[in-house]
Amino acid sequence: MIAFGLVALGSTALVIASILVYDVVIASPADVPGVILRGGGAALVVVTALAAWSGWVLSGRLLRPLSRINEAARRAGEGDLSHRIRLHGPPDEIWELADTFDRTLDRLQRAFEAHTRFAANAAHELRTPLTATKTLLDIAAAHPTAIAPADLIANVRHDNDRSIELVQSLLMLTTLEATTAVLGDVDLADLAAEALHRAAATEAAFEYIGELGPSPTRAEGALVALVLDNLLQNAQRHNDARAYIRVRTGTAASGSWVEVENTGEVIAYGVLGKLTEPLFRLRRTAADGHGLGLAIVRSVLDRHDAVLRLAPRHGGGLIVTAFFPYADAPRDHAETGR
Repeated sequence: MIAFGLVALGSTALVIASILVYDVVIASPADVPGVILRGGGAALVVVTALAAWSGWVLSGRLLRPLSRINEAARRAGEGDLSHRIRLHGPPDEIWELADTFDRTLDRLQRAFEAHTRFAANAAHELRTPLTATKTLLDIAAAHPTAIAPADLIANVRHDNDRSIELVQSLLMLTTLEATTAVLGDVDLADLAAEALHRAAATEAAFEYIGELGPSPTRAEGALVALVLDNLLQNAQRHNDARAYIRVRTGTAASGSWVEVENTGEVIAYGVLGKLTEPLFRLRRTAADGHGLGLAIVRSVLDRHDAVLRLAPRHGGGLIVTAFFPYADAPRDHAETGR
């Protein structure tokens, strides 16, 4: 395009120069060099003027988008992540740069807002048991005989244990987000069988069903075990009188998968996306835990480039699937899973 413009510019200059010397009369051959010199000089002046004008136009077209990108970067550096460039025009290199910058700002803004919510929720979760402990101690101090020492100790210990569990879960989540997985050859079926054994040892009142087909993959075994333990604890905690938990494993064309299904209350589709947010709970009760189990699961799966899918179970409950794509599987296949 630029070369075409320069050719057009040169042609225009020659036309203008021809007009300027059109009325020149050549009286003798000796006048030819002078005429050519004057025509060339006129063409040079015209070309210089047109080149300066074209350069000004082109530089404006190039610098204006760069100025907008620079302004967005400056505002982002000052903490304003809401500003976007939204550059319009042909999809050239500058447009791609601006679009990439906008998408990066989108991700940063979402991450910053998520961390802000996380910090606020963590402070609230920690404040609840600490406030309860303070209330008990205040009552005991004001009315020494109002609470039996054994009851006071039991209540304070319970609140303290919940605080410790919360802090440990928060530290685990932070550690998972800051490190990378060490991969090895594992079979999800073997890990699921061990997790089912641990779950049955701690909560025997449930009906555990294992349909464990071979499911080899590359993963960090200890972290996958952590995923399965959290999924089974979640299935126990959010179950109902039916007390049904089923674990399945298998393979698909593009990867291996493990699925945990449990009975429970009916979950709306609109809530599914929030279940993996740190500290989100359907109900604010002690029996519902801290709301970090599925957040830890998602963090581990993200480290493995695995896919987490949540679906409401027909009749109430939840179906959670962790899909581990093969290393050479296309990303769209990994997203759709089996």
